[in-house]
Amino acid sequence: MDQQKQRGIASTVEAMNRHIRSNEISDFRIDKLEGDTLTLVGSFDLSYYHDLVLTVTGVSSLNLSCCFWVDLSEPQPFSAVFPSEDTAVLSFPDCAARWRGEIAFEGDISLQIEHVSYL
Repeated sequence: MDQQKQRGIASTVEAMNRHIRSNEISDFRIDKLEGDTLTLVGSFDLSYYHDLVLTVTGVSSLNLSCCFWVDLSEPQPFSAVFPSEDTAVLSFPDCAARWRGEIAFEGDISLQIEHVSYL
């Protein structure tokens, strides 16, 4: 994974952190996992709507609950590290399970801000 791609991933994670903190989006759940593409949705209350969609491609391993929430008092609820030249790991504190969730991937990550009501 070249440095430009790493910077793009880090930039997307920073933008997501800013958005979730400023809009109090702490609840997340897996929306779907198709092949090696994972889609997470997040909102203040997932019972009624979601406000963001995070898509991760090239997923190689998952260590997360189907539903989780993050601590918005953390300066960076989500972080990205690059343990090898071809792998990125998105990690976050899962406050519900009291452990660290992780998504290892070799593809890319994208953030879509949209309000989708379930009613």
